[in-house]
Amino acid sequence: MRQCAAEYRNRYKNEIEGNRLPQVSKDTVYRIRTNNFEVINSRVVALSNFLGIDVFKSNGQIFPKPLSPSKFASEFARVEELVEKQPKLEKTIKSLLREITEIAAA
Repeated sequence: MRQCAAEYRNRYKNEIEGNRLPQVSKDTVYRIRTNNFEVINSRVVALSNFLGIDVFKSNGQIFPKPLSPSKFASEFARVEELVEKQPKLEKTIKSLLREITEIAAA
């Protein structure tokens, strides 16, 4: 478990330091390896992608896969920082994101 967590941290050191990927520990590795988690969050997704595990198939159901953590993570992080600094932009940005998803779904 330790070795897996260490290899993940070594491979994604720059992304972790830039807050584009979450840090993982041996405990996280153990919970994912034993399927002992209930919430699929960014840490679970990142480590599962690293391990080649599809956590979005469960009891015959297939859940939509998220974008890989490296594609838009830094952009979304910057948008969130912007909204924290200027809360009045939240409604406008949500509207823009909704429109993007509607265009993509069409």
